[in-house]
Amino acid sequence: MKHKYDDIDIEYIKNRINPRTGALKVALIYGLVVGVSLFFLNRFMVLALDDMKIGHKITLIKDEIFVTITMLILYMIVRRQMTLLKKSVDKVYDGYRELDIANRQLSATKELLKENFETLNQHQDEQIKLQERLWHQRNLSKSIINDVGAIILMWYPDGSMNIFNPFAEEITGYKASEVLGKRWIDILIPLEDREYMQSVFDRILESDFLRHENRIICKDGGMMDILWSNSILRDKDGNISEIISIGTDITERKEMEKRLHMMAYYDTLTGLPNRIMIEEKFDKLLSGHNDDGFRAAIMILDIDNFKNINETLGHNVGDMLLKNVANVLKKYIKSPNMLGRISGDGFIVVLNNMQNVTDIIGRVMDVQQYLKRTWYADGREIFVSTSVGIALYPDHGKDASILIKNASTAMFYVKERSKDDYAFYIKDMEKNAFERMEMLNMLCSAIEKGEFSLYYQPQVDIKTGKIVGAEALIRWTHSKRGAISPADFIPIAEQGGLIGKIDKWVIKEVFRQKKIWDKKGYKDVELSLNISAKTLMYGDLIEYIKSLIGCMDVTKDYICFEITETALLNDWETAILVINDLRSMGFKVALDDFGTGHSSLTYLKKLPIDVLKIDRQFINDIDESNDREGLISPYIIQMAHALKLKVVAEGVETPKQLKFLEDHGCDIGQGYIFSKPILPEKIEEMF
Repeated sequence: MKHKYDDIDIEYIKNRINPRTGALKVALIYGLVVGVSLFFLNRFMVLALDDMKIGHKITLIKDEIFVTITMLILYMIVRRQMTLLKKSVDKVYDGYRELDIANRQLSATKELLKENFETLNQHQDEQIKLQERLWHQRNLSKSIINDVGAIILMWYPDGSMNIFNPFAEEITGYKASEVLGKRWIDILIPLEDREYMQSVFDRILESDFLRHENRIICKDGGMMDILWSNSILRDKDGNISEIISIGTDITERKEMEKRLHMMAYYDTLTGLPNRIMIEEKFDKLLSGHNDDGFRAAIMILDIDNFKNINETLGHNVGDMLLKNVANVLKKYIKSPNMLGRISGDGFIVVLNNMQNVTDIIGRVMDVQQYLKRTWYADGREIFVSTSVGIALYPDHGKDASILIKNASTAMFYVKERSKDDYAFYIKDMEKNAFERMEMLNMLCSAIEKGEFSLYYQPQVDIKTGKIVGAEALIRWTHSKRGAISPADFIPIAEQGGLIGKIDKWVIKEVFRQKKIWDKKGYKDVELSLNISAKTLMYGDLIEYIKSLIGCMDVTKDYICFEITETALLNDWETAILVINDLRSMGFKVALDDFGTGHSSLTYLKKLPIDVLKIDRQFINDIDESNDREGLISPYIIQMAHALKLKVVAEGVETPKQLKFLEDHGCDIGQGYIFSKPILPEKIEEMF
């Protein structure tokens, strides 16, 4: 139930409560009520009561009623005032409480405002920093676009450009004003590449990032290879707004890749495919012919004595010869056959689908004959012959690597046997190749192990029968294999590059033996020794001999160096220079095995030699043919004497041969009729 004072506001209560007025009002009301009550009561009692006792009782009752009434009146008055006071206090309390709540809310609001203010300040600082960062990034982007050494294009999805940086201007030759607003596929892409590049552009638009390579055409028509990184820019709705393409010039890298590819797969001198390329192409060819009857031949063609050409005439001449040979082979070997260079002087020819061995032989012989002619390099004549090894697919191997190995084995077999020939691969060749390698390994340490020795074969004055000289002949006694013939190990030493080391050992041993015999009184015994063509032409022979002379006092005019016609044929000019050097030091020089090569007696006139040794082939003919006996040997002896050369006949074995040589004035004989090669101690007994 609502109280009548509930709606009194605080201002009304304030105005109603007045201490003085309120107290006066209570007193007046109290006085009025009491006075009126007493007046009427007393009047009633006077009029109604005659009995004093009853009057006294009534007075008491009156007093009690009066007190009760006055108490009630005071209660009502005070209650009203107290109600107003309580209402006022409650209002005040409620006001203070609301004020406190408001104050707290105000404080909270103040704190919130403070936090918001601090946040606002922080956001303002961040905004300032962000603006500074954006400004920095904008300047950086501008700097990058303007100064970076890369092409930067910004273009729209339709391909038209809106940024073309200074480096792009520099590298392409186009000004930005010439290309902006135009499609860069129409400006920078060669006509033949545009269809492909359109597909690349479509792929760029389908992805957020794409990297690719392509060519661009510059304003001057030049081409460049560019590596592009393409990134998509999107608007707030996710639609493509622009594309940024950053391009790096990789022209030099691409050229380097091409050069590396050439180096990896092609011979730099001749431009022919190398072994790796041939193997890959041939194996790829074979993969398409599984058990379908396909046959092919691999030829390894090697130029004979090419190392001699390099070392005597120089590598420039050798290179010119190789290029000339390659050019000739290119004209002769046509696709689908293959041609390549696999080593210094080795070429490879692959003949595809050759069903007939006879056809293969015909092709090989044609190639050899085609190359067997006089070549001219740097104004010099060079005679070329080739050794060819052949391996057949599938008979000799099922892949290129094995076929090339087997063809090489066959080629080395030809080299050892005769040169200027061809051979098909057979399994026994591998055994021979292994034996050659094993012997070469043994030769490497034979000198250090003291396995070589020199035997001497006497040279006898045919007229007097006196020993006037001896030829030093090397012998090899292996610790396990025993005696090994020079015919077996000398060719391997020459091919393996060890002959120079062996020749130097022989020279030093001959010098040492000459000093021993000089001390024993055999000073007039002339010692001769063979020098290989390689040692004579390509080594440091003269310097080595001079160094020996400096430390060994030898009788030089009783030492004779024997050289073969092969050395002369390889390089006439160099041979003459070396011979003159030897003779100027006091040594004698003999031409060994005369008649086995291409030399003639007319050609012999130009040689600065002292001795001519007739090959044993002509001496053997004395017993076999009277016609030959009367035609060749006497003529050689007569011409040699006319040139003031001493004549030595090798391989004299029968009395008939000796008598013939004596009758025709031959100076010296050497052979089994006098003695086989023997140790120095044994020949001293013969002296």
